[in-house]
Amino acid sequence: MKKCYFSNRIYKYKVSHDLNQELSHSLRLYNRAMRTAYTWQTKHLCTGNKPYEGTLHLAIKKRFQLDDNLWTEGCEVWELCVPI
Repeated sequence: MKKCYFSNRIYKYKVSHDLNQELSHSLRLYNRAMRTAYTWQTKHLCTGNKPYEGTLHLAIKKRFQLDDNLWTEGCEVWELCVPI
C-alpha cells in the first residue's frame, strides 16, 4: 500500500512581514483563549461555582472580543499564503 504525505505548513520566511505578524497575533490570542477556558473549567469543577456568566463559549468570545467570523478570516489569510 502506497501512502502520500503532504504538508500545509506555512514558512515564516516565505510570507510577508505583515502577514507573519497577523498570523502570530492570531495564534497567541487563540492560545490565551484556550488557556482561559481550561482554567475556568477546572475552577468550575473544583469549586462548583462558575467564574463566568452564561455559556463558556459566549464568555470567552466576550472576554477576548472574538466573533464567529474567525474561520472566514482565516480562509482569506490562507488564500494569501498559498500560491494557486
